[in-house]
Amino acid sequence: MTSTLNVFVKAFATVFTAELGDKTMLATSMIVTMFKKVWLVLLASLLAYVTANALPLLALAFVVNVMSTYISLIRIIVGLGFTIIGALFLLTKGKEERINISGHTSVLSYYILVMLSELGDKTQLATIGVAAETGNVFVTFISGSLGYLMANLMASLIVIRFSKRVKFELLRMIAGIVFVIIGIMTLIKALG
Repeated sequence: MTSTLNVFVKAFATVFTAELGDKTMLATSMIVTMFKKVWLVLLASLLAYVTANALPLLALAFVVNVMSTYISLIRIIVGLGFTIIGALFLLTKGKEERINISGHTSVLSYYILVMLSELGDKTQLATIGVAAETGNVFVTFISGSLGYLMANLMASLIVIRFSKRVKFELLRMIAGIVFVIIGIMTLIKALG
C-alpha cells in the first residue's frame, strides 16, 4: 500500500496531465466563453467526471470489461453530440452576448455530454489505473477530481482572458469548429 500523500500527488498529477488538451477540457473551456455563469459550467463538468469515475472506481475489473463492450456505441453517441453542438454554434447567429444559463436544460445537456465523453476516455483510464495500482480508491477519486477541476479551471481562465479581446461571434465560430472536429475525430475512432 502506497502512502496517502504519494497516492494523492500521483492521482492529481496523472489526471491533471491526462486532461491537458483532452476533448472535455477543450469543450469545457469553449463552453465557458458562452455562458455568464462560469462556475456552473465548471461544476457540471466536474460532476460529469465524478459520475463517470465513481462506479468504475468501486468495481474496477467488472466495469472495465462491461464498458469495453459498448465503447464504440458510446463513442458514436459522443461524436454525434459534439458534432451537433458544433454545428449549432456555427449556424447560430444573432446576439453577441453571453448566454445566461438560468434554466437547467443547457447545464444538464452539457453534463450528459461530458459524462459520456469521459467513459473510456484517457482521463478515466488514468484514474482507474492509479486506483488499481495504489489500492487507494478514495484518495485517488478525490485527488483525481481535483486534478480534473484544476486542468479545466486553468484552461477556462486562459480562454476567458483571451475571449475579452475577441468578438463573441468569432469565439462562437471557433467553439463550433472545435466541437465539430472533436465530434468527427471521435466518430472516426469509434468507426475505425
